[in-house]
Amino acid sequence: MGGVRVNSQYKDLYKSVTENGELTAEISSRLCFDVKTLSNYPAVGDFVMLDRNNDTSGNVIIHHVLTPCSPS
Repeated sequence: MGGVRVNSQYKDLYKSVTENGELTAEISSRLCFDVKTLSNYPAVGDFVMLDRNNDTSGNVIIHHVLTPCSPS
């Protein structure tokens, strides 16, 4: 699934809106382990990679925070 923007954060849960509606997400344990500073966690406005585009079988998982592109 392509990048999805984080709309809100509640402790360790994140809300994102996709073409299929609003999703509740949590970060993967690997991402949690790999993060070195708080600034590397997803924040509101960040684009993230999710494992699927629906949360019917539980929260979707954030696997990666995409780095922003700087304009040339």
